[in-house]
Amino acid sequence: MNEEVSGVLDGVLPESYLSLFDMVKDTMFWVKDHEFRFVRVNAYFAKYINLKESEIIGKTDYQLFPKEVASFYASDDLKIMEEGEGIYEKLELLINRLGEAEWRQTSKLPVHTAEGGIVGTIGISTAIDRSRDLIPVEYQTFTKVVDFARENLHEGVGVKELAAFLDISISTLNRKFQEYLYITPQKLLHQLKISRACELLESSMLNVSEISYRCGYDSPAAFSRAFKTAKGLSPLQYRK
Repeated sequence: MNEEVSGVLDGVLPESYLSLFDMVKDTMFWVKDHEFRFVRVNAYFAKYINLKESEIIGKTDYQLFPKEVASFYASDDLKIMEEGEGIYEKLELLINRLGEAEWRQTSKLPVHTAEGGIVGTIGISTAIDRSRDLIPVEYQTFTKVVDFARENLHEGVGVKELAAFLDISISTLNRKFQEYLYITPQKLLHQLKISRACELLESSMLNVSEISYRCGYDSPAAFSRAFKTAKGLSPLQYRK
């Protein structure tokens, strides 16, 4: 651990205490430095985004998440660093590693040195039951389109079908996606397909052709190209 990273963590808690967060389920925990690089995450965070902790540390949100989502996270961090005030119990709609829409309640705080300077940010994010009154009705309604997309990947569901499901125009669909998910419908579908593929590669012995069909790709070749671009490995390398 270099001195810069150690300095950020010194402003939080001793490492022996931070390790307690690895025992927490359903709650993501992280610490970032002043350049918004992850310097500590708990085991659940790593599992949630389907990466090893060593593959996360030292990277920014832009290296781990779609650009639009990363920009959303970065704007929060920048605001905290500049204003020195935390963000408390903010509702966020995320897509978990299985491609499921999940509401989470997120809080983030600045990390201060003993002298009062800000050297990074720290945050936690906890899953919320959709049925709870904390989630506005219009938000709960919107999550249904994510479930619809996930359940119909094998049918080759596209943007047109998503708009029809909500009975809105494609332009309105794009606007709502930016408002609630911070990504385009096309990128959501791509994310869902890759999540489903990872799930099937990990939990089944289906061949690449069958998995490509179940994930809604036109051909095994198209699936393999998309998967390698997203994960840096071929489907078979990922399975191994």
